[in-house]
Amino acid sequence: ISSSSKMLLVLILISSASALNNCEETLLDNTVCPVNLHNTISITPRVESVFECQNLCRQVHTCSHFTLYTLTDPEVSSCALLRSCNTNETTSCSTKPDSVISPCKSAVSGPRSPTIDKSCCSVFENRACDGNIISQLFNVSSPTDCQRFCKESEGCNYFTQY
Repeated sequence: ISSSSKMLLVLILISSASALNNCEETLLDNTVCPVNLHNTISITPRVESVFECQNLCRQVHTCSHFTLYTLTDPEVSSCALLRSCNTNETTSCSTKPDSVISPCKSAVSGPRSPTIDKSCCSVFENRACDGNIISQLFNVSSPTDCQRFCKESEGCNYFTQY
């Protein structure tokens, strides 16, 4: 592998919360919107990123929200496209069995718009984060892998790949 094709992942513990507020308003971490017969448009298995799940929602005119969740057994990520997401009816992702969704390892829910990159990432364009580097990994092949490594690393809120 040539050095130009190698990727570097830097996991960062951010001390500043300026961008976090926009993301928290857009994305609900560890939250499952109501997935039921009346609210669910479709469920697509093997969707690996929240960006991909939101993009699926944006392609369906009746979709206003989505939930990306990963089950514990088997460990498969799925994207639920939803008509609405009343925050009074959401549940936390839990490893305990539920009547609607099997035990889940992780979940994130959000609206059709604004797009995640506009609400969460635009503040980082042409900027460096002011935070503590908690880990560096080499030869990481994709942003999806970077996101997964960050999610699995305690204290990681943001990552950069180059």
